[in-house]
Amino acid sequence: MVYRIVSVTKMKKIANAEKISSNATMVHASRGHCTVIVYMIVWIFRTRQTAYKHISACNEKYQETCHDGWCYDKNHRCDGKAQCADLSDEYNCTCAEYLRKSNPEKLCDYVQDCADRTDELNCSYIPNNLKNKYDTFLCYGGAALDRSKICDGNTDCPMGDDEYHCYFLMPKEGYDLNKPWVFQDAGVIFVQSKGSWGIVCAPSNENNNSLNALAEHVCKRNLFHSVDYISRVPLDNTQQIPTYQLNSFNPKDFVQTDCPSKQTIAVMCKSEICGQDPYKLSSPSVSLLQSTAMRTLPFFASIYTDGKHRCSGIIYQRRWILTSASCVEKNDLFTMRVRVGQQRNSSLSPFDQFFYVAQAIKHSMYKPIPNVEHDIALLQLDKNIQYTPFVQPICLGNGKVDVSKLDTHTIGMGRLRRKAIKAEHADLTRLSVKNADICKSNLIVRLERVKIAENQFCTLERDKSYLCQGETGSPILTQYSNGTWAVVGLTTDVNYCFKKKFPTIFTDLSHYSEWIQYITDYASKQKERKIVHCEGSFSCLLGNCIESASVCDGIRDCAFGEDEICSYP
Repeated sequence: MVYRIVSVTKMKKIANAEKISSNATMVHASRGHCTVIVYMIVWIFRTRQTAYKHISACNEKYQETCHDGWCYDKNHRCDGKAQCADLSDEYNCTCAEYLRKSNPEKLCDYVQDCADRTDELNCSYIPNNLKNKYDTFLCYGGAALDRSKICDGNTDCPMGDDEYHCYFLMPKEGYDLNKPWVFQDAGVIFVQSKGSWGIVCAPSNENNNSLNALAEHVCKRNLFHSVDYISRVPLDNTQQIPTYQLNSFNPKDFVQTDCPSKQTIAVMCKSEICGQDPYKLSSPSVSLLQSTAMRTLPFFASIYTDGKHRCSGIIYQRRWILTSASCVEKNDLFTMRVRVGQQRNSSLSPFDQFFYVAQAIKHSMYKPIPNVEHDIALLQLDKNIQYTPFVQPICLGNGKVDVSKLDTHTIGMGRLRRKAIKAEHADLTRLSVKNADICKSNLIVRLERVKIAENQFCTLERDKSYLCQGETGSPILTQYSNGTWAVVGLTTDVNYCFKKKFPTIFTDLSHYSEWIQYITDYASKQKERKIVHCEGSFSCLLGNCIESASVCDGIRDCAFGEDEICSYP
């Protein structure tokens, strides 16, 4: 007798049989061998799913009905594991329904853990007339507003985001105005007044000064230094979008008009501003939302391989992530993903962005042993990053400076390495760093013969706020007096949490500015590489691959359930 493994798909088909006897078996003869399928397996499959058939209707108080007539416990509705053979218990589930089963503490905590925002739409802090309305404006950091309060000239949100995105550059291909937090570099000027979007009407007279001032203002709101060009374009108002006359840059002074000129304004901006923190995420007064005392910054990039966070990086340009060569040395490029804009490690927010890595370029003189040197790499992404208040490029430090004289910080999720601590987001903390000469003169460094090169620096002591946030690739940052942030180093050798007497060593980026410029310029001119990830299988957002047969099977195999985003009946 030969026993053959039955696939889950086949078991589901068998499980759809209308009549199952408690002791029935089915024997199929094939070339002298018998394949025996014991229906008890099917019964176990059904029992595991707690779905069962009744002669009478399902008990509405405790049960739901599958589309095929079987009953299942209400508690298993939208739990990420199919109870019905036809998967109908997992049809049309919202993210909030999944969270209610798996992480109920994430509901109504002021953090948008769902891409569809359903976790924060029916909460006690939301006025009754705004609950469960998809056009309700959810402030970053708590509070909910009626759309009429958006861009009305008064700041109502804790972090001012209701008055921040009142100007938008609409690209030719169009864009969803429900996500106005994405900064564009070119397009027709749209404005928002009291929650209503409209097109700016170009004045009839040739007042170039006012046009220049408007374009300059819009570009700076989108975090660009200056205007590349301005042009008047014919107004295409086939969608009956309101048109506005701007009497000032304050949204409360926007006035609807019939637009006598029948023209609008197109702008292209240039010279992106780096090192900005629009929502002041680093400030202790606002912290990373009101629900946590941790601080963060919008420059951080999380590097994943095979579905797990491996190391840190920092956003340098729209296609480039700066990190340590040791971060990517042993990691598989084919399952590598870069994640930016994350609010929580375990949640998928509306602000998350994911990217494949087209190529990882390590410094040609990188040497991992016996002492790590030239530990720097650039990751080229498969597409452009969209800049938002949560996703920003960092500036490179100004020339060669003595880092020991700077006020420095680091950011990372190194706490993931410690079993007793759960890291949900990248934490910002202060570090006191020393230059190479001071590091070399340290007694422990000399006794243990720790080699520190001229293009490195170290930390010999830790701030009280340091909780092992640093990890491979974590940037060392400084903030200038004008509020701009810059990166001056990358974490190379993290010893501080585990060997307190040993220094943590960093790569001094002031020695690599020319290398960074050369690599980004040269690689950007080359033909883009074809990226093959999870060939023949399904690629999850975090980079891990699952079998194609596991897609739309009623079981959430990917971290955020993207394998179950299906067109159900």
